[in-house]
Amino acid sequence: NEPNSPPRSVDPSIRKGLVGLASLGTIETAYLTYLKLFQSDGFANLCGSSSSSSSSSSCASVLDSSYASLTLNDEFSIPLTAIGCVAYATVAFL
Repeated sequence: NEPNSPPRSVDPSIRKGLVGLASLGTIETAYLTYLKLFQSDGFANLCGSSSSSSSSSSCASVLDSSYASLTLNDEFSIPLTAIGCVAYATVAFL
């Protein structure tokens, strides 16, 4: 690589694939964020209630755990799915 050569770009088909995957991730995490913020029993409807599952690591128990959000103070917390949504959207737009 010469110092004055233009930077190499990613193959357009690979770029389209990455944008597609990042867009799907954005949609999924936006939906999970919506459920977390606006639907009190949204995760239970989506993946079963955490109490009815025989497994201790069911989908609802993970998404409703204390580790599923970033608590800034006692009154304000950000779901990690919202942070993931922003990350996926950033990758899609880059």
